[in-house]
Amino acid sequence: MTNSLDDSPIITLRAKTSSRIRSASVILRRGICGSLIITGVMFLLVQTAVANPNQEQATSSLTNPTVVDDNEYPTIAELYDSANGTWTKAGHMSTGRANHTATLLPSGLVLVAGGFDGSGIITSAELYDPSNRSWSLTGSLNNARNGHTATLLPNGQVLVVGGTASSPQDMRRSAELYDPLSGTWTLTGNLHSRHASHTATLLLNGTVLVAGGNFNGSSGSELYDPASGTWSATGKLNIERTAHTATLLSDGKVLVAGGRDSRHNRGLSSAELYDPATGTWSVTGSLNSIRGPNTATLLPSGKVLVVGAGVTGTGWSKFAELYDPASGTWSLTGTPFGGDGTLTLLPSGLVLGAGGLGLFGVRDTAELYDPGTGIWSLTSSLHRSRGAHTATLLPSGEVLVAGGRHVN
Repeated sequence: MTNSLDDSPIITLRAKTSSRIRSASVILRRGICGSLIITGVMFLLVQTAVANPNQEQATSSLTNPTVVDDNEYPTIAELYDSANGTWTKAGHMSTGRANHTATLLPSGLVLVAGGFDGSGIITSAELYDPSNRSWSLTGSLNNARNGHTATLLPNGQVLVVGGTASSPQDMRRSAELYDPLSGTWTLTGNLHSRHASHTATLLLNGTVLVAGGNFNGSSGSELYDPASGTWSATGKLNIERTAHTATLLSDGKVLVAGGRDSRHNRGLSSAELYDPATGTWSVTGSLNSIRGPNTATLLPSGKVLVVGAGVTGTGWSKFAELYDPASGTWSLTGTPFGGDGTLTLLPSGLVLGAGGLGLFGVRDTAELYDPGTGIWSLTSSLHRSRGAHTATLLPSGEVLVAGGRHVN
């Protein structure tokens, strides 16, 4: 197996924008803020941006089904019903946000935390209750975060790690825990290095692996021990990367794929495997076509579906590939309609792709991937175009899509 690196420079397309945005650039890098970067597009915000005075407060779509939310950072959430392939409104968050995290709690509630609301990085967190499709505020983070990760621990608490505070260079070493019983956050041990646009993976032994991330790219990896609340260094990645994916495989190893080498302004097609037994990384087969940020999900077969999109010499290209752990190789699998949204494995075994960025704006399209045939097909569109949103599979089998950036 070879570990290839795309040496071609990033392609940037600049455009005039509104008075609130100084400039925009289509790029192949997932954002971690300072400038707000949504996968594939970087928006340089005017420092004196003012919050939208018409920002709607949290309300249930059941009691106010006719509310139209055209905010740039929409508060309205949506539910996808895989049984009939339709979307319905799912209440309004108190604060519209992008680049946040969403975590399904053991209670069935969904915790949304942090992110960027159009005027700054925020500390607020809120809970979604599927039983009545309503949102309620919960305790705020101790530190504002964007480009962070959130991991559900075996004890039911949520570990939030890293992220940026005000700019891509201003990354956090701190981590904190959310207690669903009290609705409060407490700081836990600091990481050894600063991380943002990294990955965090719960290993089979209950520890959490944090890998890569930061504006300049990083090869550093660390392990969090929930029992002691401390971090320990583990093996370094072979390639510095940020905005990559990390997937826990059936054998307990972790597959890291793609991302960007921001230090050298290049997308990555390389992939690596982390072995918890040895604490080391080894190179595995490289992606055939994907460069830069992507999304990934583990399929019931044990294979990993990775989807990506970006600007190439021939325009906006979309790719989908399958990783086979048995052979350590990648194969192409159909052509998605999108390529830069969220991926959610449904109870049926199909994979739902929703929203994301296209060459000329944020998309409202949704699609289904059938692992049995390798075919992508369109399903009902979202009510709002979204990028940098979250998608959470609920116990009911529905998918909650929340937040993101909406462009009319």
